[in-house]
Parts: sequence; C-alpha cells; structure tokens
Amino acid sequence: MAAGRYDLVTAARQGRAVYDWFDVVSGSLTVRMIADAVRVDGVRGTVTAQEAQLVADELGLLLPTAKLLDLRHEQSAVKLDPHTQLGCPSTPEATALHSRLIDADVAKAGHGAVSPTGKH
Repeated sequence: MAAGRYDLVTAARQGRAVYDWFDVVSGSLTVRMIADAVRVDGVRGTVTAQEAQLVADELGLLLPTAKLLDLRHEQSAVKLDPHTQLGCPSTPEATALHSRLIDADVAKAGHGAVSPTGKH
C-alpha cells in the first residue's frame, strides 16, 4: 500500500480524506460523483486500483464505470491536460508537485468539476 504523507487509504480510515460532489446527468438518471480527486491536506494522492477500492469502501462509495467517467468528463467544467512526470511520480514530493500543477490549471480554468485527460 501507499505509504507516506498523502496515503489516501489511511486518510479515508481516519476521516481526513476531503472531496466535493458533482451531479452527472444522463436522461432521467442523476449520479452524484466526486468533483475532483480525493485529497489529503489539500493534495491529490495517488492510488493503485486495489487502494482505490479500499478508499471507496472506507468512504461508502462505489467506483465509477467507464461510461460514468465519460459522462463526467463531458459535463465537467474544467478539463485538464496531463502533467507528465519523470522519475518516481508517487513520492510525496512528486505527488505534491503534481497536485500544485493541477491546482494552477484549475485556477486558470475556473471553478467546477475537474476532469483529467487519461488515467483517473
């Protein structure tokens, strides 16, 4: 499991994971989804697929399907380009840097649900 300052699994267990909601609409169906990545101390953490499920379990949430992610992307106000990193992108320093780069993009683009291009 991820270790370190931005460990989302531990943060979710301790009630320190922070997230906001965004309603995704498809016809008569409305699905409440997370508006941005789950954050710890203001930083978007990284997780494996297994850790994502553990975080979802701790928060009482379901992981989205590909279709829901596509709808979320279409309806998001802020669509982000990727920030490619060299080296080990899961160190606490790299995680914090990546999150700050996204924060800067969001500040330029305005408020609303944030959708990355590529991996969620």
